[in-house]
Amino acid sequence: MSEDYQDTNTTSHSVLWIFLLLPVCVLAAIFAYFQGLHSRGEMALLSGEFFAYAIFSGGIFHFLLLRNRGGKLFGIVFVAIFLSLLVGGYLGIGKQKRQAALVFSSAQQELKRLGDALETSKAGSNASTSGIIETRTGEPTKATGEFGEMERFMKDFMNSAVAQRNDYLRELDAAGWNKLLDAARLKNDVSMLESRNIIEQGKNIVNKYEKKTVSLFDDGKAKINALNVTEETKKDILAGFERGMLKSSQQLNEQWQMEKQIVQEVENIVTLLSDRTKWIVDGGQITFYSAEDLERFNAHNQKIERIAHQQEEMQKHRLEESKKNFEKLTNTATQ
Repeated sequence: MSEDYQDTNTTSHSVLWIFLLLPVCVLAAIFAYFQGLHSRGEMALLSGEFFAYAIFSGGIFHFLLLRNRGGKLFGIVFVAIFLSLLVGGYLGIGKQKRQAALVFSSAQQELKRLGDALETSKAGSNASTSGIIETRTGEPTKATGEFGEMERFMKDFMNSAVAQRNDYLRELDAAGWNKLLDAARLKNDVSMLESRNIIEQGKNIVNKYEKKTVSLFDDGKAKINALNVTEETKKDILAGFERGMLKSSQQLNEQWQMEKQIVQEVENIVTLLSDRTKWIVDGGQITFYSAEDLERFNAHNQKIERIAHQQEEMQKHRLEESKKNFEKLTNTATQ
């Protein structure tokens, strides 16, 4: 009777470790899943880490439950834990890639919306509202967790830049910039005092928003530091933001220099028109008495058009480059 009991107890003990190994493997898979979520999507690197974890945890498991049965079962325990880690890590990386793809795809869609709105606004017939683009902030994100935070930041930053541009255009319009060279207004501005005042306001507005552009990037970095993500993720986002900022700052500086050139050319036109003996308003148009003055007037206008065309080409190039980068990131995330 006692021998039967001993055999049953031995059998139970021999099976017990298998039941205990199951929750260990589940915990290993859960741990690996979260490791995969916070990894950089490099399964090979995780595999090396998981190999070490499997040896360590397998060794502890074997020591606690199987040390009296030799080392034959260590291999089974190690393989079970290692495979659990690999499966969990693979699932975590898979979810990470799907979330990353959602972020880049969503940002790409928002960029396309803004680009399309920009093209539509240029075709508008109302000069006072031409160029104004609708902004959208605070919308629900498609991604969740840290990726949701990244998505929200990217979309809000793009819309903040557009909102700043809208304010710039509105202030110029409020100063009378869009009607500065309107023939009817010029006809009534006998002393050209109003025109010179608009020019000065235009210069101040350009300088104001050139500085605001720098503040926009500083605010962007502050918003990244306020994101509800890990410190490691913040460092990565900041590093990418600063790399992009270096190139964008150079391009934006060129854009502002062009804006200043346009203001200067408009001022040159006002200076030319200051001598009211050289022109009249006839049929709603400015008519010069001499071909030389007409040529100077046209030269200034042509230079303004060339600069504006350069600005549009630069803007299109930046949009296309950004679209390609988001497409590349989306494709990479889904691979």
